[in-house]
Amino acid sequence: LNLLNILSQNTCAGIMAIGMLLVIITGGIDLSVGMLSSLVAIFCAKCIADWGVLTPIAVILSLILAVGVEIGMGYIISRKKVEPFIITLGGMITFQGVALVICHSQEVRLAGELEALKTNVLNIQANGIALQLPIYVFIFIAIVIIFWLLLKYTKYGRRLYAVGSNKDAAFLAGIDVKNMTLSAYAFNGLLVGIASIILLARVNVANITIGDGYEIDAIAAAVIGGAAMSGGKGNA
Repeated sequence: LNLLNILSQNTCAGIMAIGMLLVIITGGIDLSVGMLSSLVAIFCAKCIADWGVLTPIAVILSLILAVGVEIGMGYIISRKKVEPFIITLGGMITFQGVALVICHSQEVRLAGELEALKTNVLNIQANGIALQLPIYVFIFIAIVIIFWLLLKYTKYGRRLYAVGSNKDAAFLAGIDVKNMTLSAYAFNGLLVGIASIILLARVNVANITIGDGYEIDAIAAAVIGGAAMSGGKGNA
C-alpha cells in the first residue's frame, strides 16, 4: 500500500524526470521545469475557470505552451551555443514572472474539471484496505515504456546518445546535432506539460508554488537512475 501511495505521489516528478533524462543525455540541463510547470498549471486553470475555454482545448493549449517555450530555449541553446544552465535559469525567472502576471499573484481554483485523470483504474478492497491506482499512474508507466523503447531500439535514441557522448564525432558521422538537441528540449516540454496537467488535476488549485522544486526532483531522479551529467549515458 505504501509503495502504491509513493508511486501515485511521485508520478509528476517521474514524468518530468523522463524529459530531463533526454536533455541530460544530450549533455544539457533544464533548470526551468519547476516554474514552467507552475506557469502551465496556472494557464490551464485560468483557461478553464476564468476564460471560458473548454477543458480539452485548455489542456491542448497548455501542452502547446509547454512545448513552445521549450523549443524556444532549445533553439537558442542548439543554434547560438549558449550554455543550457544560463538559458534555462533565465527561463525559470521569466516563467515565474509571467505566471505571477497571469494569476495576479493569486491562486486559481478548479471545480473538478480534470477529475477524469484521477479515475481509479485499479480499485481493490482487501482486509479493510483499499488499493487504488488512478489513471495518471498508468500514463506515467506508459511514458516510461515508450521512452525506454525509443532510446534503446530506435535510430533516434542511438543518435541522441551519440550527440551526448561527443558532439563533434556525431556531426562528422552525419548526425544533425542541432536538431537532435532541439528535439530533446521539445520532448521535455511535452512531458513537463503532461506532468503539469496531472499535478493540477490532483490538487485542483493552481498557484505560483505548485511546481516549486520539481526541477531538483527531476534532475536528481535522472542522475540517481543512471544518467551522467556529462551526457551520453542513462535510460528510462
